[in-house]
Amino acid sequence: MEELKEESEYVKNMLDDEKDVENILKITYDILKLPITYVRYKKFLINVSKNYKIIEYTEKNIITYITIVDYFMLNKQEEIFNYIIYKYIIMENKYYEKLHMYNSIDYYLTKILGTTNTINNETLEYIININNKITELCSSSITQETLNKCKSLVKLNISYNKNITDVNYLNKLEELHISSRICGVNQKGIQKLKFIKNLNVSHNNNITHINHLKVLEELNISGKICGVKQKGMEKLKLIKKLNANDNDKITNVNHLSKLEELDISWNCGVKQKGIEKLKLVKKLDVWNNEKITNVNHLGDLKELDISGMYCKVVQEGISNLKLVKKLNVFGNNNIKDVNHLKVLEELNISGRDCGITQEGISDLKLVKKLNAYNNKKIKDVNHLINLEELNISWDCSVTQEGISNLKLIKNLNAYRNNKITNINFYKK
Repeated sequence: MEELKEESEYVKNMLDDEKDVENILKITYDILKLPITYVRYKKFLINVSKNYKIIEYTEKNIITYITIVDYFMLNKQEEIFNYIIYKYIIMENKYYEKLHMYNSIDYYLTKILGTTNTINNETLEYIININNKITELCSSSITQETLNKCKSLVKLNISYNKNITDVNYLNKLEELHISSRICGVNQKGIQKLKFIKNLNVSHNNNITHINHLKVLEELNISGKICGVKQKGMEKLKLIKKLNANDNDKITNVNHLSKLEELDISWNCGVKQKGIEKLKLVKKLDVWNNEKITNVNHLGDLKELDISGMYCKVVQEGISNLKLVKKLNVFGNNNIKDVNHLKVLEELNISGRDCGITQEGISDLKLVKKLNAYNNKKIKDVNHLINLEELNISWDCSVTQEGISNLKLIKNLNAYRNNKITNINFYKK
C-alpha cells in the first residue's frame, strides 16, 4: 500500500473495504465478462485519480476506468468525466457507444451540451444517433435539419445561431434562449410553442408578441432593440421574474401580479405608476432609472438596487422598508441614511457621488459584506463587528484605526488606500 500514501483517506478506506472491493469486481465482471484482480484494480484507481489527463484511453480500458470512477465516486469525478466527455465524445466523436450506459456520463454530457456553444452538426448527429433523447442544447452553428431530430429538448440556447429559424416542432421545450440581433428565429418560428416557462429574447428585434406563451414564469425582454412592446406581453399573467432593462417600449408591469424579481433599470420605460400595484416583489433593480422615485409599497423587498447617479429614488422613497438584506446605492446622492434597514447583510455604498455618510450607517449591526470603495464620507467601520468582506480601496477615508476592532474579516480590499498600513489582523 506504499503507493497509496498520497491518495485521499476516502480512496484508501474504499480499497481496504473487502465488501466494496467484491462489489466492484462483480460489477466489472458483469460488464466485461472478464475477472480483474484486486491488485490490478488498485493500479487502475491510482492511475485515473492522479494521471487522468495523460492516460491513453482505448476501447479496451475506458470502461474499466469509467466504472472505477463511477463506483468509487472520487472527489474528481466531475472533473475526470468532463475531460473524457469533451476530449473523446465532443471533439473526437468516439466511445459514446460504450459510455452511454452510465447515467453519470449522460448527466455530465447533458450539462456540457446545454452550456458549450461550440457543438457542431457532426458531433450532434453522432450523439443523437446513439441517444435521441438529449434534453439540453446550446449551439451557434448547428443547422435546422439537425435540430429537427432533437425532439426531446427541454432547454435550448441558439441565441447566436443564424441558421435556425423555426422551433415550433420542439413541443417539449420549457426554456428557450433566442436573444441577440443575429439570432435567426422570428415571430413565426415560435408561434406554436405552448409550454415555455423561461424565455430570453433580449436584443432580438424579430420577436414582437409573446402573449400566446400562457405558462411563462421567467422573461428577459431587455435591450433597446428588443422587439417586444407593451402590447406584446400585456396578456401574460404568471411571470415571476422579468428583465426589461433598457427596453423603453415597456411602460407598465402592474398586470404581472405574481412578480417576485424585477429589473427595470437604465432606460426602461416603466414609470412610477407602472409598478404601483405590485405587492410580491422581493428583488428589484432600478439602477439609473430616472422615472422611479419611491418603492415603499414593496414591503417584501429583500434585494434592492437603486444605484447610479441618474437614479431618482430618494430617502423618503425607501423609508418604510424593513426587510432589505442586500442594498446597492453606489453613486446615488439622494440616499443619505440606511440605519432603518436593521437586517442589512450586504451593502454597497461605493463611489464619490454616493450620499451615504458615516452617520448614515452608524446603527447597522448585521452587515457581513461592505463595499465603500472611493467613498470619502466613510471613516470608521469598527461597529460592523460581523463584517467578513470589506472593500475600502482607493479614496475611501477609512483609516487603520477605523478597522482595528474587526475580527471576522475573510476578504479585504484596501488597494490604493494609503491610510491602511497594517493588515496583520487579516487572515485569508
